[in-house]
Amino acid sequence: MSENKITIKVKLSGEDYHDIVIDWTDETCEYHQQLYKQLAAYTGIPIFYIRNSYISKNNFTMPFWLENTDYSWRFTRPPTVFDKNERNTEKCRSQFNDGDCFTLRICVRICGDQDQLFDFAVDLIGSNDSHGNECSVLWCQHTNTRAVLDKMIRIVTNLELQKKIKAQLPVQFTSASDEYKQLLTGYNIRQHLYAPCVCVAGPLECRLYLPHRG
Repeated sequence: MSENKITIKVKLSGEDYHDIVIDWTDETCEYHQQLYKQLAAYTGIPIFYIRNSYISKNNFTMPFWLENTDYSWRFTRPPTVFDKNERNTEKCRSQFNDGDCFTLRICVRICGDQDQLFDFAVDLIGSNDSHGNECSVLWCQHTNTRAVLDKMIRIVTNLELQKKIKAQLPVQFTSASDEYKQLLTGYNIRQHLYAPCVCVAGPLECRLYLPHRG
């Protein structure tokens, strides 16, 4: 690969690495949007549902953030601490090396838009050491599979379901609100959106779904 292009490798748990090519000299598409277009194609997440990415190469060592400028609700939600678009090309260029390997951590966030309830963060977690075969503080091999992601996508893109949930929520709420947790449990989707890594976090403190719902 030339000095103006690099190939990084990403994967979901249980899959082979997928190449993502970034051309630093492409004036028709900024490097971060090259990344998001290819992430959307690989994961199957519609690009306008991806809010941002946390990128960590070596367990919290110099992590950085990228924001997706094709995200549909950029201007309709309150700003968050993740809205730090590290868009200095030279700075990001120094962070990525040709051949870097990452496992993808898919997180569902609260969107906060009037109509849309959920969106995604697609995080890149360095996997040079484990190659995505072991759980770590930042990544779980069991909750970042294609099967889990497909369920997430079906839920997040189900507008009718979101309308029903939002109609029952108070005006002010967070992902930690009891009302929010209870509603997701009642709709039998909380375990798909917020399943923790038992290997790292330990046994669950509460049930994520109702016993009679399977």
